[in-house]
Amino acid sequence: MRPTDGNHVPHHLDTAGTMTTATTDQAALTGTWNLDPVHSNASFAVRHLGITWLRGRLDGFTATITQGEDGSLALSGEMPVSGVSIGDDQLLAHLASPDFFDAERHPTLRFSSSDLSIGEDGTLSIRGELAMRGQSHPIEATGTLQGPITDLYGGDRIGLELEAVIDRTQWGISWAADLPDGTAVVGRKVRLGAAIQLTRS
Repeated sequence: MRPTDGNHVPHHLDTAGTMTTATTDQAALTGTWNLDPVHSNASFAVRHLGITWLRGRLDGFTATITQGEDGSLALSGEMPVSGVSIGDDQLLAHLASPDFFDAERHPTLRFSSSDLSIGEDGTLSIRGELAMRGQSHPIEATGTLQGPITDLYGGDRIGLELEAVIDRTQWGISWAADLPDGTAVVGRKVRLGAAIQLTRS
């Protein structure tokens, strides 16, 4: 994550109506930041039958941000395939099968990045590698970083909101079927989203 030369730091309203600051000060992010799972969530969405987005949760994931001696920031995390939640047991069983995640042979998804950049307005860009189904490919996520702030108990917190779009077939998740008019039953592009809080160790 690279600081900018601008002195103006915009403010934003959180859901409680409190003013929070989008940081551009890399020095403020020293140390190690670990996920607060209670106040974090992640999700996915994929086009279904060409008419709606099929949405689900991504549960049980971890995330850690660390700052190296040179001041650079690194983000890493992982999630069990069993953390994919979509509310239907039959569909979940299909997602765990070799048609999709092949969970028996590849039970964990992993992400790592040492390329985090931040703009004056708190916009965040993260380039890293997503490992899934035995393959690792580049992925880029964009969003915002808020904080650090001090919580009610004196702890330091930051908040990240991120979005990314991937092509599932890059990782060998290539199951496909078409409707009579040629429309794909399940789209190739998958939208990923996360809103997470991390606390400084």
